[in-house]
Amino acid sequence: MSGLGGQGSAGRGGPLLTWSGRRLGSSSTAALGLLIAAAGLACIGLGVGHGYWPLAGGLLAIGAGVRLGITVAAIAVLDGLPAEAAGTGAALGDTFQEVGGAIGVALLGSIYNATYRADLPAASPEPALDSLSGALGLHDAALTTVARDAFASGAQVALLVAAGILAAVAAVARLTVRRGLDLTEAS
Repeated sequence: MSGLGGQGSAGRGGPLLTWSGRRLGSSSTAALGLLIAAAGLACIGLGVGHGYWPLAGGLLAIGAGVRLGITVAAIAVLDGLPAEAAGTGAALGDTFQEVGGAIGVALLGSIYNATYRADLPAASPEPALDSLSGALGLHDAALTTVARDAFASGAQVALLVAAGILAAVAAVARLTVRRGLDLTEAS
C-alpha cells in the first residue's frame, strides 16, 4: 500500500506537466520536477521514525517530480535526434537510466552501510555489522535498540544525500535542457 502514493501521483502528472511546460518552459519544468522529487526524498529522510505521513507525502512528491523530470529528459533526448534514430535514442536513454539507477543504488547503499556501521558500538558482533536482521537475530535487547537507531540513521543520511544529488541535477537540467521543447503531447 505504501507504494501507491508514488504510483498514483506519477500517473496523474500529465496536467502538471502541461501547465508547467506552458508556464515555465521545458528546462524549468525538468528542474522543477527534480526539485519536487528531491523534496520528497528529504521529507522521507527527515521523517524517518515519525510515522507514515512523511513517507506518504514524500512518495507523492517523488512520483510527481519523477514524472516531470523523466518525461522532459526523454523528450529532450529524442528531440535532438533525426526521426530515423528515435529508436536508438530511446534505447540509449533507457540504458543510461538503468546504469544511472545501478550506480545510484551502489552509492547510496554504500553511504547507508557506512553510516549504519559507524553508529554501532565498536565491539558489535559480525552479524550485527552485516545487517539489521543479523543484529535482531542475536536477541540482545540493547544491541537491537542501537541497531534499529543505526538503521534509521543510515537510511536518513542516504535519503538526504540522494535529495542533494537530485537538487544538483536539477540545476544542471535547468542549464542544459532546451527551453522550447513541446511538452503538451507528452501528458
